[in-house]
Amino acid sequence: MKVLHISGARGWGGNEQQLILNINELNILGTQNFIFGINNSDLHKAASENEINFISSKAKKLSKLSNISQLKNILKEKDIDVIHLHTSDSLTLFYLFSLFNKVTQKVIFSKKGIGSSSSFLSKLKYNSSKINHIICVSEAVKTDFSKILSPKNKSKLAVVYDCISTKDIDVDANFISEFTNKYDIKPTDFIIGSIANHTKAKDIPTLISAINILVTKYNVSNFKLVQVGEFSKLTPEFQAQIAALNLSNHIILTNKISNAKMLNIIFDVFVVSSSREGGPSSALESMLMQTLIVTTNVGIMPEIIKNNVNGFICEAGDPNQLAKSLFDAYTSEKINLQSISLHNYELVKANFNSNKIANQLLNFYK
Repeated sequence: MKVLHISGARGWGGNEQQLILNINELNILGTQNFIFGINNSDLHKAASENEINFISSKAKKLSKLSNISQLKNILKEKDIDVIHLHTSDSLTLFYLFSLFNKVTQKVIFSKKGIGSSSSFLSKLKYNSSKINHIICVSEAVKTDFSKILSPKNKSKLAVVYDCISTKDIDVDANFISEFTNKYDIKPTDFIIGSIANHTKAKDIPTLISAINILVTKYNVSNFKLVQVGEFSKLTPEFQAQIAALNLSNHIILTNKISNAKMLNIIFDVFVVSSSREGGPSSALESMLMQTLIVTTNVGIMPEIIKNNVNGFICEAGDPNQLAKSLFDAYTSEKINLQSISLHNYELVKANFNSNKIANQLLNFYK
């Protein structure tokens, strides 16, 4: 079976990490996989590093009409059986392609985040009769996306969770030592970790506000927030908020770091502050590394985290609740941390391992 994965991603995030993980497992399961995407993108580089077949689009913007003929040639030359669409612009490209060409392949579209345009053109492509399955990464995404789907395409919805590699993570002691020295992190510091790119959906301002409440209301001082994520045009706003609240001694913005999940070894708690979310896979990786979770009720989190049972969960967009949850984690005598960490580790390893998720995808392909 030959599968063409189409993605217009330029940067690197959880969705791109998922794609690489899934393809590596699918190759082991005997399928032949190709990625059609943007030349010299982070996804292109990751595909090369993982020896995954990557075909660069002729136009720098994936949904350009000039890529339609290229897609037609790829499908014919590679004798593709299944087309798997991973981004909104990949669906746009496919929809335009389907207007001018007969589609003989089976088609799957993956919906990975909350929120979609409800414009006339968007509804047309999301409700294309050529789509055979629509895979959502959580029940929350499925519920949200179903609002703009026709009854027929709504019946095509299914949930396949994000996956993580359950192989033991090799922790580079030198990297950890250099990192803690660089940011003056002391063994006595309580470390709050966040791995989230600087996008609106990750709601970093609410996290910064929660940290301020942790200091001013709860009088916690011996801690640092290590916030790892690719900087964006929003970053100066975050930096200004940190400076205005005099939190520079407590909040570290690191920009993007390769293998950031390794930092879970120094995190006392991992925080998800998102206002909307599909996954996030970074929280699953933290659970695998037995780090305590504090999260907003987004994406998959309400399905696996029960408040005061195996972590802390609160309303999105509420800095007071988030601060209270972080304080509860800081004074977490009320829960058995060792037991919770082991429970979460087993939960993730059993239900979100990359081999299991790849087999679920393969069933859809078949």
